[in-house]
Amino acid sequence: MNSKVRDVSHLALPLHDGMHEDNACLSLTCCQCGAVLKTGLLAGIAQGKHWYHALPTTEQQGLVTAFGYQLSLLGNIPMVKLPSGRNAYFVLLDCACNERWLAVVEYYEYQPARYKATLVATARFENAAT
Repeated sequence: MNSKVRDVSHLALPLHDGMHEDNACLSLTCCQCGAVLKTGLLAGIAQGKHWYHALPTTEQQGLVTAFGYQLSLLGNIPMVKLPSGRNAYFVLLDCACNERWLAVVEYYEYQPARYKATLVATARFENAAT
């Protein structure tokens, strides 16, 4: 497999701040067809974890390097270490036009029962494993 990360964008877009972390979601617009892609953050992080582990080790490292971060693992959950020192997760979004988008989302408990999520980077992923 020869996967490539394209069109990396670094941002700081707040997604969620509050209780009910199971209601937190991520919405992106596909730059190819204009469709709105949406996923619950917890489900998206779980899907991103399974997808990441299905990649060959060299592609896992290439993915982290393409974003300019360092890899961090919490058990078997892949994360990246942000310049702030906090961790962020991979969230995978597939579009009906066959584009695959990868988001890096910082997601943590800010205060007891108050969760914050911030979209920190996005990229288009080519030739990805399903």
